[in-house]
Amino acid sequence: MKVALSSLNESALGHLGDEATRLITSGDFVALHARFGYAIALGREPVAAIAQDLNSALANVGATGLGDPAKGRIASKRFQPNDIGLCGLVECMVPTTNGKFVLLELVLSATGS
Repeated sequence: MKVALSSLNESALGHLGDEATRLITSGDFVALHARFGYAIALGREPVAAIAQDLNSALANVGATGLGDPAKGRIASKRFQPNDIGLCGLVECMVPTTNGKFVLLELVLSATGS
Protein backbone atom coordinates (compact mmCIF):
# COMPACT_ATOMS: atom_id res chain seq x y z
CA MET A 1 0.00 0.00 0.00
CA LYS A 2 1.15 3.55 -0.58
CA VAL A 3 0.71 6.40 1.89
CA ALA A 4 2.23 9.85 2.16
CA LEU A 5 5.10 9.87 4.63
CA SER A 6 3.87 13.18 6.01
CA SER A 7 0.62 11.49 7.09
CA LEU A 8 2.33 8.80 9.16
CA ASN A 9 1.75 10.20 12.61
CA GLU A 10 1.17 8.08 15.71
CA SER A 11 -2.59 7.98 15.17
CA ALA A 12 -2.30 6.93 11.52
CA LEU A 13 0.15 4.17 12.40
CA GLY A 14 -2.22 2.95 15.10
CA HIS A 15 -5.06 2.82 12.58
CA LEU A 16 -2.92 0.69 10.27
CA GLY A 17 -2.25 -1.68 13.15
CA ASP A 18 -5.95 -1.85 14.02
CA GLU A 19 -6.81 -2.64 10.41
CA ALA A 20 -4.17 -5.35 10.08
CA THR A 21 -5.25 -6.91 13.40
CA ARG A 22 -8.90 -6.90 12.33
CA LEU A 23 -8.07 -8.51 8.98
CA ILE A 24 -5.94 -11.29 10.46
CA THR A 25 -8.37 -12.08 13.28
CA SER A 26 -11.24 -12.27 10.79
CA GLY A 27 -9.22 -14.69 8.67
CA ASP A 28 -9.30 -12.40 5.64
CA PHE A 29 -5.78 -13.20 4.47
CA VAL A 30 -6.61 -12.17 0.90
CA ALA A 31 -7.47 -8.62 2.00
CA LEU A 32 -4.54 -8.57 4.45
CA HIS A 33 -2.13 -9.41 1.64
CA ALA A 34 -3.80 -7.04 -0.84
CA ARG A 35 -3.62 -4.15 1.61
CA PHE A 36 -0.22 -4.72 3.24
CA GLY A 37 1.68 -7.33 1.22
CA TYR A 38 3.71 -10.12 2.79
CA ALA A 39 7.47 -9.71 2.66
CA ILE A 40 8.37 -13.11 4.10
CA ALA A 41 6.39 -15.35 1.76
CA LEU A 42 9.83 -16.61 0.64
CA GLY A 43 8.70 -18.05 -2.68
CA ARG A 44 5.39 -19.34 -1.34
CA GLU A 45 2.02 -18.09 -2.52
CA PRO A 46 1.54 -15.09 -0.16
CA VAL A 47 -1.99 -15.80 1.11
CA ALA A 48 -1.12 -19.43 1.82
CA ALA A 49 2.14 -18.31 3.46
CA ILE A 50 0.25 -15.98 5.81
CA ALA A 51 -2.04 -18.85 6.84
CA GLN A 52 0.88 -21.24 7.31
CA ASP A 53 2.93 -18.79 9.33
CA LEU A 54 -0.05 -17.86 11.50
CA ASN A 55 -0.74 -21.53 12.21
CA SER A 56 2.91 -22.00 13.15
CA ALA A 57 2.81 -18.97 15.49
CA LEU A 58 -0.39 -20.24 17.10
CA ALA A 59 1.18 -23.66 17.65
CA ASN A 60 4.24 -21.99 19.22
CA VAL A 61 2.06 -20.36 21.88
CA GLY A 62 -0.22 -23.39 22.30
CA ALA A 63 -3.34 -21.65 20.95
CA THR A 64 -6.02 -22.94 18.62
CA GLY A 65 -6.97 -19.58 17.13
CA LEU A 66 -7.01 -15.84 17.46
CA GLY A 67 -9.06 -14.03 20.07
CA ASP A 68 -10.85 -10.70 20.36
CA PRO A 69 -8.94 -8.05 18.36
CA ALA A 70 -10.09 -5.37 20.82
CA LYS A 71 -7.82 -7.00 23.43
CA GLY A 72 -4.74 -6.53 21.25
CA ARG A 73 -1.96 -4.05 21.81
CA ILE A 74 -0.37 -1.86 19.18
CA ALA A 75 2.90 0.05 19.37
CA SER A 76 4.45 2.09 16.61
CA LYS A 77 7.47 4.19 15.89
CA ARG A 78 8.90 6.26 13.10
CA PHE A 79 12.54 5.94 12.15
CA GLN A 80 14.98 8.72 11.46
CA PRO A 81 15.91 9.03 7.77
CA ASN A 82 18.31 6.25 6.83
CA ASP A 83 20.09 4.75 3.82
CA ILE A 84 17.89 1.66 3.54
CA GLY A 85 14.56 3.47 3.33
CA LEU A 86 12.87 2.10 6.43
CA CYS A 87 10.59 4.76 7.87
CA GLY A 88 8.40 3.07 10.48
CA LEU A 89 7.28 -0.01 12.33
CA VAL A 90 3.90 -1.03 13.72
CA GLU A 91 3.93 -3.93 16.19
CA CYS A 92 0.56 -5.59 16.71
CA MET A 93 0.26 -8.00 19.63
CA VAL A 94 -2.70 -10.06 18.44
CA PRO A 95 -4.54 -11.97 21.19
CA THR A 96 -5.06 -15.71 20.95
CA THR A 97 -7.79 -17.94 22.34
CA ASN A 98 -5.60 -18.99 25.28
CA GLY A 99 -4.77 -15.46 26.45
CA LYS A 100 -1.36 -15.28 24.83
CA PHE A 101 -0.35 -13.15 21.85
CA VAL A 102 1.23 -13.51 18.44
CA LEU A 103 3.19 -10.68 16.85
CA LEU A 104 2.12 -9.11 13.55
CA GLU A 105 4.57 -6.49 12.30
CA LEU A 106 4.05 -3.89 9.62
CA VAL A 107 7.34 -2.53 8.32
CA LEU A 108 7.04 0.73 6.43
CA SER A 109 9.56 1.62 3.78
CA ALA A 110 9.98 4.59 1.50
CA THR A 111 11.38 5.04 -1.94
CA GLY A 112 12.10 8.32 -3.62
CA SER A 113 11.17 11.45 -1.72
